[in-house]
Amino acid sequence: MAYHKDYGKSPSWSGTVAEGAIAATAGKCRVYGGVQAFGAVTGTDIAAAVQSIRDVGSDGFILFRYGTASDEWLGEVVEALTLMGPWEPSDEPITAAPSVASDSVKFYLNLTKPAMLVVTDLSGFTVFSQALTAGSYVYTWDLRDSSGQPLKDGVYVFYVSVAGEGNSWPQRLVIERSV
Repeated sequence: MAYHKDYGKSPSWSGTVAEGAIAATAGKCRVYGGVQAFGAVTGTDIAAAVQSIRDVGSDGFILFRYGTASDEWLGEVVEALTLMGPWEPSDEPITAAPSVASDSVKFYLNLTKPAMLVVTDLSGFTVFSQALTAGSYVYTWDLRDSSGQPLKDGVYVFYVSVAGEGNSWPQRLVIERSV
């Protein structure tokens, strides 16, 4: 539970708390960030807290004291969460954060076998690939193609491929260096 307002912190502090919990559990359980949804907290504050929790790879979030929400507050939260898009399920072999990256992206991996990370442009052309070992860990990618050149802003697709088993569900990554 990261009640940022009660501790005099910004909403992004919620991500710091979730990141600490993720590190402390070492991938042995799911982590859901607790978001303060009472007191002088706005829908915009909640959306920012949820985004920070999402950015560090949390499995989800929980709003505490949801019953105190006004229609205006709830509308702000729903609008912000809609813009963020769906939360990727944690039982996927790969998820990434942030979903809009400017200098690097962290891939959260849960692989039972060695695999290949594949990043393509929207035409399906592979712009980057990396061999991965089995295990649960984080791989940070610097948004450079296989020849070491920075990728242009745009929408890309990533997935892991396991020999003889196929590919994971493809997911979207946006590169926007002006973020």
